Amino acid sequence: MTAILFVCLGNICRSPLAEGILRHRIEAAGLSAAVSVDSAGTASWHTGKSPDPRSIAVAARNGIDLTSQRARQVAPADFTRFDMVLAMDADNLTELRARSPVGSRTQLRRFSVVTSRTPTMAAPTGSTMSSACWTRAALPWCPSFRQVADRKAIQTGELHT
Repeated sequence: MTAILFVCLGNICRSPLAEGILRHRIEAAGLSAAVSVDSAGTASWHTGKSPDPRSIAVAARNGIDLTSQRARQVAPADFTRFDMVLAMDADNLTELRARSPVGSRTQLRRFSVVTSRTPTMAAPTGSTMSSACWTRAALPWCPSFRQVADRKAIQTGELHT
């Protein structure tokens, strides 16, 4: 099984939304047995809280339910449990690299949803995210989601962001 973790600062806005979108696409592709997805934050102040209401609303408008998610902080075990940890921005990637144990085989990467064809917009809490990736209609050409949810990439382990 391939395990993917999305990480932002507080785990109430960007990473829960990314988790929900990818989980939705994985289920639609019939790959739930092949891929697990989760989200976490580098900070702990929202631990146990639901996603931001604005993220829940964006997801709900696109047929995705985030209401069962609860914020948590990245844990040392995440660097063993997950094959790929995708940071939602450069600052969180830097923090993840600093926390990653020596010898960890987990791929740490920045989750990039911006292409030359997509304008950026502020996420509900002010962070930048591709406006195209906020809508279900645009997900098929959003590169990171398309590649991560690609059946062949999952089966062969060739995940790219």
